[in-house]
Amino acid sequence: MKTLLIITFSIFAFISCSKKTETKLYSIKELEENKFLFKLDSLPKNLEEVLRLDLSGKGIDKIPEVVFKMQNLQELDLSKNAFKDVKGIEVLKNLQYLNLGMNRLNDFPLEITKLHNLKEIGLWWNDFKDFPNEFYSGNTKLEALDITSLYNFDFRKNLAEVHKFKYLKRLNLGANQIPELTLKYKYLTNLEELGYIHQEKFNANSIVDSLSNCNKLRIIHFSGNKISQLPNNIKLLENLEELNLFENNIQNLPIEITELKKLKEISLIDNPIDEFKIREIEKRMPKTKIIY
Repeated sequence: MKTLLIITFSIFAFISCSKKTETKLYSIKELEENKFLFKLDSLPKNLEEVLRLDLSGKGIDKIPEVVFKMQNLQELDLSKNAFKDVKGIEVLKNLQYLNLGMNRLNDFPLEITKLHNLKEIGLWWNDFKDFPNEFYSGNTKLEALDITSLYNFDFRKNLAEVHKFKYLKRLNLGANQIPELTLKYKYLTNLEELGYIHQEKFNANSIVDSLSNCNKLRIIHFSGNKISQLPNNIKLLENLEELNLFENNIQNLPIEITELKKLKEISLIDNPIDEFKIREIEKRMPKTKIIY
């Protein structure tokens, strides 16, 4: 009987300890609202308190060993450094947000594919050419992907695969030239925000027509694309709430845009607009803020 009680108590104690060490995964919004964004020179004594860590712009090429002790870490900014690899990062099992923009990654780090809770990743301004298959199979929770300014990247091949991230909500492209958008739009069923910027060749009519397959699309960034006229088929984007047309060649908006009843904001900053004509559009869209 005594032995049985000891065994029962041991099991109970083990379960209790397991529950105590279980980490709560916060939503990305909750992480953004958390005011404690730590840096290496401001770390608390208890490293388990560190949820967010900013190591951007430090000129480092290796992740400091102390970071691997932060088992509750969920947001890590490693941008604007000199990383050629991110060895060891796979131990940060609770990581949800990772920014690796502006580094020296010649190859996609396979360690990232072992971060199964990852939801957002910034990979902009690196030198790798491809996504490995393991990226799609290992990071199935991914919701946001920033692949702007990848000058050696094979966009034709890889954009045809990104729909495999079935929870993808935000996709940022551009700055470098993309010869062909091979996105499989009808499979991007959760896409809410698309950035496609600074393109020399930009077929607005074709792109808008394709985007009409993305029923959840709410936000579009088409800045710096030398667009002279927004196509009439913009009315097909029925759930559009925000349209950023910063730094184009637009003088007027098509009357069809007034059919977008959910549209809250249009940005026309740095466009040679005809103010008289834009004011006429404004009268027809009293609930939409037009910035120019």
